[in-house]
Formats: sequence, structure tokens, C-alpha cells
Amino acid sequence: MNRVCDLIQQCDTIDDKLKEGDKNILIDGFLDLYSSPEQRVENLHAEIPVQVKGTMGKLKPNKHGVVKFMARAKALKRYRDVYYGVLLFVVGVNKNSRLGEDVFFAQLLPYNINRALSKTCPDQGKTSVPIEPFPTNPKEMTRIITALNANRKKQMKAKVVAYDFDGDTKPCQKTSTLYQSRPSCTKANV
Repeated sequence: MNRVCDLIQQCDTIDDKLKEGDKNILIDGFLDLYSSPEQRVENLHAEIPVQVKGTMGKLKPNKHGVVKFMARAKALKRYRDVYYGVLLFVVGVNKNSRLGEDVFFAQLLPYNINRALSKTCPDQGKTSVPIEPFPTNPKEMTRIITALNANRKKQMKAKVVAYDFDGDTKPCQKTSTLYQSRPSCTKANV
């Protein structure tokens, strides 16, 4: 947790609300995103939910050059349904010093979560999510977090449209929102 906070504190428009030893059931806190370095109420732009995971040793890429983290399928579903996505940090912890070293991240937004979950069996407890190195440059960190917020807002408004045949070969259009907690489905004849 400390390693992530140390990196984020370099950003003048982001304030970390991550708590050491946090006992929340699902996330570790939030990042407050401001529209200017003056961190006042009128400049607060968004709250980004954050989950920080630690793993012992170096995070190594697989044979395809991708670093992956095994996430609980139940947690992914809750990230999607409760928070409409989270910013996941995975910190490689040095076995000897017990200090965080490498920081990786994943933007676990609904589309990314749905993609990861689509590769699991119903009784499968975990699935892998690709993670990438989190930058150390404050401008790049701010760009990533701002883009995540913009994508999250877009996905919150997204509607999924599919075409189906209603048994009598008359096509109909089915539209549903991306989130289960919102109105689920409308149906209109085409």
C-alpha cells in the first residue's frame, strides 16, 4: 500500500484516500481526482475506487510477454456491479525486505471484467487479468487515471444492443444496460 501511495503523492491533482490495514470488504479506498492542483470541493472531479494486492517476489511475464494476476471471480463481479469498475494495483513485494517494489495496474472496468469472466467456467473461483507496469512519471500517472475515469463514465452510460429472433423469425432488437443494478432490458420490434 505504501508504495502505491508514494507514487500517487507525486501527482498534484490526485489525492489518495487509501488506508493502511484497511478492513473494507472489497476495496482499499479511493483516489480523488481534481480538475486543478487546488484540492477544493469545487475542483473535485471524481472518486476512483482502488484495490491494492500484494504478491511476494517479482511479477514475471508469461511466454507471450504478458504479466497476469489471478483475481477472484466473485470480487470481479462485485467490482463491476457495485463500483462500476476499479483501479487494481498489484505490488511485487521483496521477499527479504518485505517492501513493495514493482507496481503493476489494471483498469478493471465493466468491459474488461466481462471479458475476463467470459473465459471462466461457472464453478471456477479465479481468473487471470492482464496487468502492466504502473508508470513513475506524475504526468503519465495522471493521464492513466484521468483516462480510466473517462472510460468508466462512458461505460456507465453504455447500452448493449443485440438482435434476436423471437421464435417466429421476426427480428427484434434487445437493449440492456451494462449494469445489472440499473433497468435491465427493453425490447422493441424492428
